[in-house]
Amino acid sequence: MRGGHSALLQHFATNEACSVNTRDKNGASPLHIAAEFNQPKAAQFLMRHCAFVDAVDASGRSALQIANERRWREMQRVLQDHALLFWNRAARANKLYKATEVSPTRLPAYPPNPTRLTLTLTLTLTLTLSLT
Repeated sequence: MRGGHSALLQHFATNEACSVNTRDKNGASPLHIAAEFNQPKAAQFLMRHCAFVDAVDASGRSALQIANERRWREMQRVLQDHALLFWNRAARANKLYKATEVSPTRLPAYPPNPTRLTLTLTLTLTLTLSLT
């Protein structure tokens, strides 16, 4: 990707079951590296495939902060594109939902798991209290 090989990135992310959120020894994700080397097409691909946009590296910088430091205008535009951010968050939520979805062949145990019920009630209470 550092040499502009976004096709190679696409191959690994889709065919080799590599995560788009892996980190290197400096805590940089592929999105950080795309921002560092001004690869907006690679960043678009990563964002469409559930890359964590708000992730920070070991220095505490997000991909957008890296693009701002280097003054990569096109990269800044991609990382702030509202439609792409919406797509990214929707795809991540959908992926999370599918990971927790109950299989139709396997029904949940009844009564429900008390730990899960307690967690749900706690989250609801926390949200209610924070709104008031």
